[in-house]
Amino acid sequence: MNETTIKEKDSFSEGNIFCTERHFPISTSQKALKNYTDKLEKALNLDGDIPIIFDTNVLLDYYRISFSEREELEKFFEQNKHRIYLTKQVEEEFLKHRIDHIRSYLKSLDDFVNSYKNIKEEIERLKNGEIKGFDHYVERNIILKNDYQDLRNELSTFNETIKEKLKNLFSESGFEEEIIEKERKIEEIRKRLEGQADIERNDPLLNIISNFKTIDELDLTEKEFLKSKYDSLKSKYDEVKNDQNCNWKHTFPGCGEKKENPYGDFIIYHEIIKFLKNSKTDAVFLTNDVEKNDWLYRKKTDLIPYTHYIINSYSLSNQTLFILSAKDKLRVSYSPVYTEQESIEEDIIAASNSNETQSKSNILGDKIKIIDKIDLSDFNSRRLNIFDGISKEEFLRELEESEKWADNYGSGFVGLNSFIYKYLGVKGYDYQTSFEVKEELEEEGKIATYIHKPKNSFYNEVEAIKIKD
Repeated sequence: MNETTIKEKDSFSEGNIFCTERHFPISTSQKALKNYTDKLEKALNLDGDIPIIFDTNVLLDYYRISFSEREELEKFFEQNKHRIYLTKQVEEEFLKHRIDHIRSYLKSLDDFVNSYKNIKEEIERLKNGEIKGFDHYVERNIILKNDYQDLRNELSTFNETIKEKLKNLFSESGFEEEIIEKERKIEEIRKRLEGQADIERNDPLLNIISNFKTIDELDLTEKEFLKSKYDSLKSKYDEVKNDQNCNWKHTFPGCGEKKENPYGDFIIYHEIIKFLKNSKTDAVFLTNDVEKNDWLYRKKTDLIPYTHYIINSYSLSNQTLFILSAKDKLRVSYSPVYTEQESIEEDIIAASNSNETQSKSNILGDKIKIIDKIDLSDFNSRRLNIFDGISKEEFLRELEESEKWADNYGSGFVGLNSFIYKYLGVKGYDYQTSFEVKEELEEEGKIATYIHKPKNSFYNEVEAIKIKD
């Protein structure tokens, strides 16, 4: 058989692409679902040498998370690089957007340093007894000057009293040393972050993923054919997408895209299918792109594969494709390293310490979406029944998985607040219920909390949680 014949045989055509309206024989559906069920546990645990294929977002999200989580991902990538694959479409998307993500990160470093400079200036003003705007208000306000001299005199005296109290406060023993100590720590962080400034050219992630295996690119004819089929499927999906009773039947990879060029996910899917078929192997596909519900759909706190995806994949390749949430299998929070306001965790902890706080987060809509700004004044009024209480069994199972990750790729401990707020919370579990379950399990002697003291004195002590032997 010549090369042309092989190529024609392997190329995509009407009968071997993802289709939402194709009806498969009972035997095909039964085999697809049985294979999926029989192999699911090993796939969920990423056991053995099953190929792992990453979506673009899993790689790009590396540039927006904390250093400790980056190190954990690097360990995972390094230890599993022999079985990690990139499709050509993922490779192209990663290289296209990599610099933009890096520069967004570097901008956050500038903001970090500049914000502290503003704080230092504010501290210096306070040391001199100045309240921003108070002098100007007393001296320049026309209403006070013309009509309310008595109040103006009262405010002026009050201003002078505040100045004296502030000067006395900053003159207290040890306060100046404390300010200097904080400045030293900020400077240490600045120097540490500056070490990442050349990440465009000296990139730990790029160094690692250059060793990943690659999946053959689809040819131009195949891509053009898939784009035309995408347009046809998308047209049908758009007709029913607002009907929750039947829109799932017409869901396909990439149907939720609103980009000018929406074909990426559809091409990635078929690159994977061709790889499975030609290599005669199953594979795990890990993605963080779960908000559009076109790779996975949310059922309470779980992200579930569409059944017709399982059957379609098997019928096209005679192999099993496991589409999983990367945030579930890679036990990192993917919380951003920098936001315009305080981090989600800090905002929620602050709110949970107030008398008005209830248990629901005000992360609405897509519950796993990272939110940059949180209005804590609205914390109580925006409580909706969208979060689930976690059971003891689920709590222990999630903690066990996090401990495995921490032992293999992390620092050997699971932080309590990170586990409940950043991990369980992002998955959709109610914060207050999680803490209540934690207390019950601790009373039953099944788990324990303790203080983890890091070897590096640069890091703070952390309250940690573990399953008791």
